Amino acid sequence: MDIALELVSLVIAWYSERLAAEENAQTPDVARIAELDAAQEACAGDLERVRRAGPEELAQIVADYRERYRSLSGL
Repeated sequence: MDIALELVSLVIAWYSERLAAEENAQTPDVARIAELDAAQEACAGDLERVRRAGPEELAQIVADYRERYRSLSGL
């Protein structure tokens, strides 16, 4: 469960950084802010899912968030 929590938290942090940057931009993109905020909220919901998940669901969350983080961060 610790790995799943860490991966979801990393993705939430990525969205937080992008949200802050967009909100502080000279001309913030309101649509982008809404998109980032919605994605971050979905991740927050997944944190709760991690806490209730069984082994198979945890493995899927880890795989999903590992790929998502790699995609978002360009790794």
